[in-house]
Amino acid sequence: MSASDVSVIFRANSRGEFINLAELWKGENSSNADVPGAAEVDGNVRVPYKSTLVEQWGALDIKKVKFAFYEEGVEVMTLIFNGIGTNKNNWFHNDRIIQTPYPDMLTSSFNHFGIDPSVGIGNGCLGNGQCRMWYISKNHGGCANDAGWVVVTTLRTCAWERAGIAPLFLYSTESGVTNWHRDSPVGSASVMAISIQTGVL
Repeated sequence: MSASDVSVIFRANSRGEFINLAELWKGENSSNADVPGAAEVDGNVRVPYKSTLVEQWGALDIKKVKFAFYEEGVEVMTLIFNGIGTNKNNWFHNDRIIQTPYPDMLTSSFNHFGIDPSVGIGNGCLGNGQCRMWYISKNHGGCANDAGWVVVTTLRTCAWERAGIAPLFLYSTESGVTNWHRDSPVGSASVMAISIQTGVL
């Protein structure tokens, strides 16, 4: 996905406003769509951004969807999904992965892979709005044994989720699954964004 082909349709900053980003994504309203610079991934605009295009998903002829984390405007983790025939809630699925920095993700089993919030016991957020979203998890087994690849989290259950002000955008800095409890192979990004490529590839 070259820069000229991509439109950022959702962006949020970490360690900022406590908000259920999955709820914002799945809801029908846009957010700060008219704020100058809100779609930029440099992190300078702190308010969350959701384009009006998200609610036009089915009419956009979407080919690819990019889910990425950024640090100072530079991509540090990128997943690209096949967006053909999707809706705004089902594109984030392991069967649709086109590009990943984690080769083991293509053959692994998962205990959670989805936008929908998960706290490890059933689905959904805790009553205080804490949850894990856009969560790709290999396994749980107590905080010290939690392993996965990517997560957007406002949950404060485990020490690895309390390393900063929520939301946190965490990802494996290894070439595969990582133990979240270990500091060294876990990256923490400042911006998350969802982008789409439409029309002819």
